[in-house]
Amino acid sequence: AIAEKIPFGSRAPVQLRFRCRGESRKPFGIFSAMAKKSKVLKQKKAPKDFEKDKRKVGKKKKAAQNDTKTDFKVRQINMPAQSVLVEKGEEVTHRKLGLLELLAHVQHHSPKVRRESFQGLRELCTLHEGVLRSNLARIIDATATAPIDAHAEVRSAFTDFQAWLISTVSRITIVSFASTFALHVRTALSHVSSDVRSDGLGLLELYLRELGREQLFSLDEVSHLLGILCQLTSQMDAVLACLYQLLGLHADNAAAASVEATAPEVAVSGVGPGRPLPPQASLHTILQGKLQLVGSGGRGACLRSNEASGVVTDSSTWSYCLRSWLQAGELPFGNIPAGDRNALRAASRPGWLRLQAAAVLERLLQRIVEGHEWDTSLRPSASQLAALVGIVRRDEWPIRTDTRGTFRVLADAINLRVARVFALIAVGGVAPEGSRQHVARLASAAVQFLDEFSGTMFARGGVGSQKGGALSDSDTHGLLLSGSGGVSHILCTLGMFWACSTSVLASPGSDPLAPAGSAASGQSAVLEPGDVSHLLAATTRLASGDSLSNPAADLGAAGVLSAPCLLAVPLTASLLGLRPHAITASVPGPLRAVWPESLAFVGEPSFVSFLERAQPGCAESWVTTWPRLLWYLGAADSATSGLILSFLLELAKKAAQSGSLHERLLGLACPLLVPFLGGRPGTGPDSGPPPLALLSARHSGPQGTVALLLPHFPKMSEPFVKLIVGLICRWSDIGTACDGKSGKELPPARLGDDCCELLLEAVLVGRPSLASELLPLRLRTALSVLCALPREPPLTAARAIRAECSALRLASTVADWLMQDCNLSGTGNASLGPEGRACLALQTLVWPLCKQALAAAPSLGPRVLCFMFFCSLRLPQGDPAIAASEGALVDSPRHSLLGELFSALMLRDESCALHWRGSCGAIGKDSGVGAAAALTLPVFSFLNPEEGEQCGQHPEETLAQLRLCRIFLAAWMRIAGDAHRPAAYELLAKLCAQHLSSSLASGEEERADTTTKRRKVEEATSAAGERSHGDESGQSLVVLSACTALLQEAISYRNTHSLPTDGWGSLGLCRFGVCDRMTSSSPSALSAELEPLLRRAARAC
Repeated sequence: AIAEKIPFGSRAPVQLRFRCRGESRKPFGIFSAMAKKSKVLKQKKAPKDFEKDKRKVGKKKKAAQNDTKTDFKVRQINMPAQSVLVEKGEEVTHRKLGLLELLAHVQHHSPKVRRESFQGLRELCTLHEGVLRSNLARIIDATATAPIDAHAEVRSAFTDFQAWLISTVSRITIVSFASTFALHVRTALSHVSSDVRSDGLGLLELYLRELGREQLFSLDEVSHLLGILCQLTSQMDAVLACLYQLLGLHADNAAAASVEATAPEVAVSGVGPGRPLPPQASLHTILQGKLQLVGSGGRGACLRSNEASGVVTDSSTWSYCLRSWLQAGELPFGNIPAGDRNALRAASRPGWLRLQAAAVLERLLQRIVEGHEWDTSLRPSASQLAALVGIVRRDEWPIRTDTRGTFRVLADAINLRVARVFALIAVGGVAPEGSRQHVARLASAAVQFLDEFSGTMFARGGVGSQKGGALSDSDTHGLLLSGSGGVSHILCTLGMFWACSTSVLASPGSDPLAPAGSAASGQSAVLEPGDVSHLLAATTRLASGDSLSNPAADLGAAGVLSAPCLLAVPLTASLLGLRPHAITASVPGPLRAVWPESLAFVGEPSFVSFLERAQPGCAESWVTTWPRLLWYLGAADSATSGLILSFLLELAKKAAQSGSLHERLLGLACPLLVPFLGGRPGTGPDSGPPPLALLSARHSGPQGTVALLLPHFPKMSEPFVKLIVGLICRWSDIGTACDGKSGKELPPARLGDDCCELLLEAVLVGRPSLASELLPLRLRTALSVLCALPREPPLTAARAIRAECSALRLASTVADWLMQDCNLSGTGNASLGPEGRACLALQTLVWPLCKQALAAAPSLGPRVLCFMFFCSLRLPQGDPAIAASEGALVDSPRHSLLGELFSALMLRDESCALHWRGSCGAIGKDSGVGAAAALTLPVFSFLNPEEGEQCGQHPEETLAQLRLCRIFLAAWMRIAGDAHRPAAYELLAKLCAQHLSSSLASGEEERADTTTKRRKVEEATSAAGERSHGDESGQSLVVLSACTALLQEAISYRNTHSLPTDGWGSLGLCRFGVCDRMTSSSPSALSAELEPLLRRAARAC
């Protein structure tokens, strides 16, 4: 009301006073001053209802308070393309997300988006391979923080993505990011959240399973991971699995060498200059036995540790495994229905925990024994060994269960792995000083268990059972031991304990049954005498099977077929002193796991004397099993058969010492090899190939080893020699030329040429002491080999060539024996020199053998000629002056042999040596197929004819005849001797000319008969059903062709060697069957007579 009374535009100051009821009249301070005009004017009055606002001229009407502006402005923008769409391109997921968006989603605040980002990355990289190949580093770096994500679904998606990534990318590419993968594991396992640590264990197991420890972690990181894992006590299953994989992979020996942490060397009074300071430890630690003393004596003998103090307390890995064993509980004794998987899994969990703990300790000790120890904290302390002894004393080991129960295979695996842990402690030297008694107790318990287990193993059907199949689903790391794997484990453990026994059993001059720790041993023994008896009993039971209880068991005995008999061969061979590591034969795959490495580490000592005294007959049971194994193996495993034969060969070398155990063992093993060499006794040659013929035919293979073993046989009886000769004739390339199918190059079973030669040499040479006794038998052997032929014609020309080449190689072996090794130095021949004995062997042994071969098989003329050539190569060519003093050729002791040689090999159609009928049978119409190829052995290297020359309608036959002529000529000249070559040439030329003339004369008379007469003879012969023996004209043509070819080669030989012909006609050649006219003819007269004869012979042939 007051304001309304003030005139508009008045500037007079106004003082406003307000007074409330009940209060004193005082001015209100804020309004005590005059209000400014501007402030008053700015105050707006609220519009009254239905009052019209006054507007000035030219002003627009004010908009209402609830009025919305709808006006807008439009401007043109030029956008050729959208940058977001260009960056994505075609490489997107089904949700149109590219790589950059997916990598950004990995760090999204929503866990669902982060989880889906890994799924999208997998989809994108699967659809577009180039994305993963070009952006692998970006993807791995962007996902590095996912292992420690706060949400389990994201960590699970990351683990799945990593598993897919490892399986997709090559190993070489993935390994280059090993540091990032190691970072994943370290950050996850060190996280404060137990869930993150649990998923980190799964990630570590994935990396170890797919990549391997040596690809990811250094030795320092492995030691760090072991310490972290041993602190995770809530997840023993996963931790033990990771420990098993971390310790079980091989690493570089140089990098895995032991790290020795020694104290700094300072000069201390009372200690000496340059000596390390003694480590300091608390009295409580020392009294509890938690120190390890590594090394003894010498400079630097101190306590080693991975800590700077030098004190080694309880190993964290050992403590974790022992804690897992104690907390696991007992394994049920009875059965659980196989269908109830949940109950089976819950009941078997104690057994799985104990099995994993034993497997971790086994691998840890194996690393130490092999020299791959990188941290001394892996070694047990004295208190931890005492804890193991406590487990044995409380009967917590060995675990007893029902022999037919569900958990027998699990209990067997636990018991066997713990036994090997005890063996590694005994053999590896990992026990600290002062714990020798603990080691002896553990070793004694393990040996007794192995003896008991091996005794019941065959009765229970071996290691493991079929009932354990329900447990095999949980065996992701192959910890269960069944079948041959369990037997291999037992044999390796036995080998370690045998290596521990060398100080007592193999020391020179020591009593093998002396008490442990005696002065003879020089040191405290690990095994007691009773324990050694248990060890020998277990080894014998595994190595001999049922043959120990029944030594005369037939080849069908079931015990010989058991896997332990085969797998125990390397161990028993090492115990017998055969030194398996010295054998050059390759070790087969199944036997590598049981190779006696522990015995090799201690020098492979021989336990032969101990075996004889401790248990007579055990060595015989071991060795007599080997030939039976060879029979059963057959062609199944050539490498294993070769290794067993190598052991037998090494045994034969040891048997050279007369009266030794090795000699007796060889005598027992040799008769048992007969079925392996020639088949089961009493069967015919067509019953099937022997096991030897089914093995590898290489010179260094099993067949070659058998050939080397044969000369060491103590006795070469006549039945055994016949067996070997039949083996050569039937299963060499000669006898197998008609076996198998025609499309195959080689028969299914055969003996190699090298093996046949060595077998024949072993029979012919053998032991020198038996040479005179076996001479008639060996001569029959030589004749049988020379006359060897296939039962039927060869299937192919290649088979025929191979057969004839093999026959010629065997003929060369026989010639070498007859001319060099055959014993002809009797009392009447002692005065003969080497040349005289060789000439005597040629006349009294070689030529009679050739005549018998020609009588038995006339078609073998070319082979007999080659055999004579081989023998002539062994004739010593003496001094020409000495040979000239013997007189002319007719007075030489070899003259009679030349006449017989020409008559037998040239003048008889059926045995003509220059007419190749195919000694191994004709193939097709051409009987000389492969003849030239059969004469390409290295011994015929001097035969280099021009193959294009003298090749008519049948080039193979013509070439073979040409080569045979040169062989005949070379043998003729060597038999005659260097000093008598001109006379030998005269004799050969006149003999050929004489028979050439007679053959042409008889041929002209026979060709006077008409063709009709010849046809009538052929028809009459075929109607009678009889085979025609060949007409006289055919015989004349064979002799005519042979004499013509030989005469031409003789003339070429004379021209090449410039043999003189001045003395022709002066030699008396009548005794060789040369007529008087030919004997007295000069070279010019003979040449004039031969020229028309050769032209007529060319037309006739």
